[in-house]
Amino acid sequence: MNFYRQLIELRQMNPVLLSGDFVPLKATRSLMAYERQNSEKTWVVVLNFSEKERKNPYSGRCILTKIAEKSPASKPPCSRSESAGGG
Repeated sequence: MNFYRQLIELRQMNPVLLSGDFVPLKATRSLMAYERQNSEKTWVVVLNFSEKERKNPYSGRCILTKIAEKSPASKPPCSRSESAGGG
């Protein structure tokens, strides 16, 4: 539930995610990637639908991630605290 709250907050704080142009980049059974862009910023959104961790095929900073916890030692590759903006 907390993850979805973070997604909503991120979307509300960034106009490009609310009303930017949608540009599809890739779609497979396990991965979807698209850009949201306006005159000020471009964000690339990458969604991994598989159960396996995958390397992000696009450059840029990771803003938010959600990885199913398999063990207490597992750590996500990035967290929301690493950056405050996109693109």
